[in-house]
Amino acid sequence: MLRLTRNLVPRQLLEPLSHRVTCYCMGAGGRSIDLGSTGKTSACYFEVNRWNRFVYACWSPVYDLLINAPLLKRARRQAFDLLAINPGERVCLVGVGTGADFQFLPEDTTAVGLDLSRAMLAKAKRKLPMRGRDISLKCANAEDLPFPDDSFDVAVLTLIVSVAADGQACMREAVRVTRH
Repeated sequence: MLRLTRNLVPRQLLEPLSHRVTCYCMGAGGRSIDLGSTGKTSACYFEVNRWNRFVYACWSPVYDLLINAPLLKRARRQAFDLLAINPGERVCLVGVGTGADFQFLPEDTTAVGLDLSRAMLAKAKRKLPMRGRDISLKCANAEDLPFPDDSFDVAVLTLIVSVAADGQACMREAVRVTRH
């Protein structure tokens, strides 16, 4: 998790994907898949995202027990402290999950939490409203964020890039929606 600006993200994460990738996932079996000229659509990515929806629907009832274990909670708190989010800033919580990170947002913060899993978003919704914070939730894919460029002051990606079907696309989108 880091405070994203276009200047802080390594250049190689922002370079476009090859038109062919090799991946192993349900339905792909390790075959090369032609992504076409846009690099946006692939049966492989669809299957990974479908799998992620299933897995996180299963995890949602117990996810907070794991993510709020003392060691993980302390690490997330330290990461948010390093972000130095100021009151009044707009925050994009990509892969918001059950909303376990809401507690680390300062008062007078506006945030949008996005997740691919409706089950996780349902758990997050139960934590709202939070006093002094304006938080909305949206079901969306981290690889194709539904916001214009420069919509947020801060983007937070907690435990999302490693499970996204395309971690590079996830990072590119977070950078795109974050003001520089």
